[in-house]
Amino acid sequence: MELYQVPGVAIAIVDADGPVHMSCYGYTDESNSTRIQDTTDFEAASLGKPHFAYAILHYRAERPFDPSSPVAEYLRTPFVPEPEGGTITGQYFLSHSSGLAFSETEGRQYLAFSPGSQWQYSGLGFALLQRAVEELWKESLQELVYRTVIDPLEMESTSYLPP
Repeated sequence: MELYQVPGVAIAIVDADGPVHMSCYGYTDESNSTRIQDTTDFEAASLGKPHFAYAILHYRAERPFDPSSPVAEYLRTPFVPEPEGGTITGQYFLSHSSGLAFSETEGRQYLAFSPGSQWQYSGLGFALLQRAVEELWKESLQELVYRTVIDPLEMESTSYLPP
């Protein structure tokens, strides 16, 4: 916690039968001295990506979305100017192999490598895939993931929106 300047953490070890060990350390905010508890909400950030991936793959047979088709087919505006960007499929975004990157200094999206040729984490890729699915299905990410993952698994403390 000191090394990464994190005021508090909650740790859970889980097996197929449920929690094996749970511990909480530190504070929600060092300035107010509120200790972390097993009911404290945490931001999970990229841990939501598997929920989204499961949800869109779960419905691919009954909804009009083909992960092997170029995502550009589902979006109204191009997301990279290179012609190769039109070959990026949902599968490439889901497997972080789209090649899509963002230059902070130039403020633009670009292809760092040919789609499908290597792996590089891309939160941007998931954001574009989310936009495509939301436009196509006329349903928000929140609604889709709640119906498919969160509600069926009774994940009562989970949200895709800030608390």
